[in-house]
Amino acid sequence: MGGGNIAEELCPNCGSPMEIVKAEGMDILRCTSCGYERPLMAVEPWDPIEGKLVRYSIIAGIILTIVLAALINVYILSQYS
Repeated sequence: MGGGNIAEELCPNCGSPMEIVKAEGMDILRCTSCGYERPLMAVEPWDPIEGKLVRYSIIAGIILTIVLAALINVYILSQYS
């Protein structure tokens, strides 16, 4: 069963180091002590359009929060002063 590279990640069950094992064409993290396994997923890089969508969404959220605060100040809080 051995022969894998030792990963820096620890097992969530027992805390022992996990090893990277190739099985059925994919990489699997396997605990050296208890046998816990989980697939090792590759990180997919962001496309430039995804970065722009996140950036514009955050900007739109900030602007709309300011507009909502101004509307609350004008229409609701002005009645109490």
